[in-house]
Amino acid sequence: MQFFCFLILIPFFIQDLYPNYRLSSHDTQSLSLGEIHALNKETHNPAGLSFFKTMKAGLSVFNPFTMQELTTATIYFKHPNKRIDYGIRLSAFGYDDYKITALQSSFSKKLFPSFSIGVHFLYQKESSLLKENQENYFSSHLGCWYILNDRIQLAVLAENILSNNTINPFNCSLGSIYKPHADVSLFIEAGYTEKKNLSLSLGFEYYIVEQFIIRSGFQINPKTPSLGIGYLFHKWMLNAGFSFHSILGISSSIGISFHL
Repeated sequence: MQFFCFLILIPFFIQDLYPNYRLSSHDTQSLSLGEIHALNKETHNPAGLSFFKTMKAGLSVFNPFTMQELTTATIYFKHPNKRIDYGIRLSAFGYDDYKITALQSSFSKKLFPSFSIGVHFLYQKESSLLKENQENYFSSHLGCWYILNDRIQLAVLAENILSNNTINPFNCSLGSIYKPHADVSLFIEAGYTEKKNLSLSLGFEYYIVEQFIIRSGFQINPKTPSLGIGYLFHKWMLNAGFSFHSILGISSSIGISFHL
């Protein structure tokens, strides 16, 4: 009986502590680096698409707080193009009585060799045992990416600029990547929402050898340390990431991608 009540309350629990958009668009590298948004080329900031050199396809599985019912599975495809760069993602989250399906598309264009701008569109379909009809949500995000020099990159991301979903408020993130060495990257990012929530993420990425990567991160609000690894084999990339919430427990993500 207690387990049944828990499943019934999951939609409210998730909407309060873990917004729908984050569940449907998580990325293994982002999780490992303190849940960065603006500095994440893979899922959050569409402007980063313009700095991919080859087509890329992949899939990932995200499991928040070791709850199987909340697992999110995602497949995606990215295509750099001379006219406009684009990417598409399809995510599915939930269990029998509560499901979210999300379709995301991103478009990016280099305005200058070192500067790009991009837009991201998200459509979500939510079905719940507690609701008679399905809910449909739309939102859009705008991002910029600037490569200052070989050592410093800057990124800005505004999420939910246009949205019919009040659960996910407007969020603005500003971040920088600093490379003190060719094999080392340091990430720092600050975020602010219209609900006056402040966040700060710190990340570290190190190529121990050409094929093996270690990552670590820390999110200040809430205080959540994270870590991850990556392994590059020819055109294949394997990633694993973990974050550790003091109350809710461990979240994990694994992903595999292929450069076409």
